[in-house]
Amino acid sequence: MPVNEALYPFLICPISRIKLHSLNSRQLQLINRQIKNGDIVTVQKQKVEKVLMEGFISEDGKYIYRIDEGLPILLPDEAIICPDNRL
Repeated sequence: MPVNEALYPFLICPISRIKLHSLNSRQLQLINRQIKNGDIVTVQKQKVEKVLMEGFISEDGKYIYRIDEGLPILLPDEAIICPDNRL
């Protein structure tokens, strides 16, 4: 069952404990290009191979969390390291 989108503004990064924001279309495009190039890893240093359809980014721009089938994946080990602050 997908999470109610009304709760999204209350979600925080499980690593840094700061607010999360939805990725916009430009951010998704940029991160997906880098995923396709093989440049993106999780905090566990696992290469990210699946492009994002939607997701969250921490307010400081350090971590990205995917949303799969309406469910935010907010597990610290699954956090995607944002390669730079251009997003």
